[in-house]
This record gives sequence, structure tokens and C-alpha cells, in this order.
Amino acid sequence: QGHWTARSGIAPVIGCTRDLADAVEERVVSVAERTGRRVAIVGWSRGGTLGKVVASRRPDLVSALVTLATPNTDPLAVNPALARQIAVLARLSSLGLPGVLDESCLSGECARSIMDLLVRDLDPRIGYTSFFSRADGVVDWRACLDPQAEHVEVDATHLTIGADPAVIDRVATMLRALEPIATAA
Repeated sequence: QGHWTARSGIAPVIGCTRDLADAVEERVVSVAERTGRRVAIVGWSRGGTLGKVVASRRPDLVSALVTLATPNTDPLAVNPALARQIAVLARLSSLGLPGVLDESCLSGECARSIMDLLVRDLDPRIGYTSFFSRADGVVDWRACLDPQAEHVEVDATHLTIGADPAVIDRVATMLRALEPIATAA
């Protein structure tokens, strides 16, 4: 719909939250420099957490934050199957596997530093909308109700929310309101 989009450049998102947020921040800096504009961040699940961390750190670069099924009030509010997978990743890290989150990301200094950023008040110039679904199935939808965000309830699962046409239309409408779409002369 006329917006220039860019991917985060990170995949998969199983590494240390702080390291992943650093990478997203570098990408936001790059996009802001390329476009000459503040960036709207749209993040799905953990991507929304990374987006909020970047918006907290760099409000000068962020115009809006849209999260989809993102438990920013409690990033570990997930179903038991995902909780077991997260525990396996931390165990693999303790055995020396690089590039996966470790115990510090779950309950140590890294987790505390990320939570400090997640509870920090965002710059009031940053619009923040949190899409959530009671039918999520992966994250506890109540953890998506960040008191700083406008809440939008949708009927989707965790795995379909970002592909839901109604959600896509609503996000596109929100982005359109940020600034005029450039037109060719």
C-alpha cells in the first residue's frame, strides 16, 4: 500500500534477547538512515518484544510499534510445550551450543535488563498497538495487554494472526495514518 518495508534480518529468534534486540536496533538505524524517516515497527510474538525494546532504547528512530500476539508484560507466559522448548534451548546453551538463549535470558541479568525496558514508559510520540487473541494457544493473551498499548482483540491463533487479512488491513490503515504515502511525479 505504498509503504517501504524491511525485514528485521534475524532468523531464527532463539538467541539471547539482548543480542537480538541489538541486531534489530542496527536494522532500524539503517532503515531510518535510508528513508530519512522514523520507523514503524511491526513485530509478531517475540519480534514484538524486540520491537518494544528498540522503541524504548531509540524513541528518536521509532514512530509506531505494532505487536501481534506479543506477551510484553510477561515474555515467558507461554504454553507448556513452548516452555519446555525454551528450557531445552537454555540447557543446550549451558552445554556450549552458541547462538541460543541461556539461563540469564530467562531469569538472570539479561532477563531483568529486558524487563526494565519493557516496563519503561514509551515516548508519547510513539503510537503503540497490541493485537491479541483469546484463542492464541501459544502465549497467554493476558500477557499481551501491555498497559501502555492500545489493545485490539482479534479472532486468530498465534500462528495465523500475522497472516489474517483483517489484521493486515487494520495494520495497513494504522500505518497509512502515520504519514502520507509518497506518490510518483
